[in-house]
Amino acid sequence: MFSLFGGREAVVGLDIGSSAIKLVQVQSKRDGFEVQHVSATPIPAEAIVDGALMNYSAVSQAVRSLAESGGVKAKKVTCSLSGNAVIAKVVTMPAMSPSEAEEQIHWEAGQHIPFSIDDVNLDYQILSKREGEMSVLLVAAKKDVLADYQNIVTEAGLQLAVVDVDALALFNCFYANHLLPNRLELEQALVGLVNVGASMTNIVIVRAGVPMFLRDVPTAGHGMTTEIQKGLGLSFDEAEAVKTGRSEVPEAQRARFEEVVRAALEGVVAEIQRTAEFYLGTAGEEGIQRYFVTGGATRTPHLLDVLRARMGGASVDPLNPFARAQVGAKYSKTTLDELSAVSAIGVGLALRQPQDAMTK
Repeated sequence: MFSLFGGREAVVGLDIGSSAIKLVQVQSKRDGFEVQHVSATPIPAEAIVDGALMNYSAVSQAVRSLAESGGVKAKKVTCSLSGNAVIAKVVTMPAMSPSEAEEQIHWEAGQHIPFSIDDVNLDYQILSKREGEMSVLLVAAKKDVLADYQNIVTEAGLQLAVVDVDALALFNCFYANHLLPNRLELEQALVGLVNVGASMTNIVIVRAGVPMFLRDVPTAGHGMTTEIQKGLGLSFDEAEAVKTGRSEVPEAQRARFEEVVRAALEGVVAEIQRTAEFYLGTAGEEGIQRYFVTGGATRTPHLLDVLRARMGGASVDPLNPFARAQVGAKYSKTTLDELSAVSAIGVGLALRQPQDAMTK
């Protein structure tokens, strides 16, 4: 999962989000990667709810349209899940050999997964070992949801090679763009990664370059839009447009807009803060030094400012999924800057490889 660069097979990152589908293909280079293709298309509201496909035909058509739009050469796809469709948890176990671990890990999974093992596909990876203990990442995805994603990818003429977790794709993107070129600085820091999407916020806490805590919370961009809608008396689409800067707020409503936006941000910021406090309390850590934030909802005014004010002195910066990207003739830096807020999961998936799959 963590070996990203050098002589590798091209794959396509397919980010099936709750408001849009994104398709990303990159080519690994010695000192980064080249963006070969990036595209996105919206899907109807509630086509995907908590990771489950509620409007199969709309999602299928969107994926097929992107796959057929040209510019994508690779046929192998990595996609990811979040919400109730998947459980991802880091657990601590006594250190043991890989053969001993497999049986023990399946027993351990039964203690942490809130539904029948028979109804999920289970995967795991040993993250680190020290002082007689090892940290293990457990991932369980519902079989019926996986089957839907498999069918959609196949119908688009693509081959599903790896199913990942949104939070881990976020980590892969961070690893490639921010950790690798700043290894000595960031490996010493406790880092929080935050992806504020339309219906889900993914949070990852990274220690010594390893993801140690993952959480998905259903407080995200749509909730903020709803608060702006109510506060300004707008339709949902109008509120979304002013939230993301696609429409200007009338002069007479600007003061009220500032007030409403800051109040709307509080729900997301509070969840990030609660997650950090829970991890720090259970892990015995003193504090998170740096946050990297991405996602379509980060285009909401003041989000980073509110986070900086609430995160106990930690630095808060945008996570740039194209920080180490080489810009070819097809895409300008301006275009990538415009797409950066919504591309982190897709880039993280495009950097994922079939040979990186976790041990079964």
